Order: sequence, then C-alpha cells, then structure tokens
Amino acid sequence: MFSDKTSFTLAIAVSLGFIISGILDILDNIVVIALISIAFILVVANLFTGGKAPVKGYKKEDSSKENMNIDSD
Repeated sequence: MFSDKTSFTLAIAVSLGFIISGILDILDNIVVIALISIAFILVVANLFTGGKAPVKGYKKEDSSKENMNIDSD
C-alpha cells in the first residue's frame, strides 16, 4: 500500500497532529478527530497489508537432527 518511508512519515504526522491538537485543546473538534483517526487507520492497515520484501541471498538452513552439532559433556 505505502512504502516504508511514506508510512513512517504518516505515522510521525499522526503523532505530531495528536500532540499539537492536544496542546492547543482542539481534540474535541470533529474535523480534527476525523483527520487523525483516518490517518491512524491508514498506518495500521498498512502494517497488515504491506508485503514482505524478499531477502536476496538468504538460504534457509536445514534444521534436521542430522545437522545438529550438540556437544554433550
């Protein structure tokens, strides 16, 4: 949905908007609540819908018992 940079910027905007509107005591305004809520929902939705980037050159190790080298004392 969003790139990492865009999502990070939006999360900072939500937190700063929440802090500034709380300091200015305008959190009871419905427009401010709507804007902050929509931006927060977009950030949370991006957490669940964002695809995982493939890691190049990563090979999963075999974890069978034959591969385990456990030294017993």
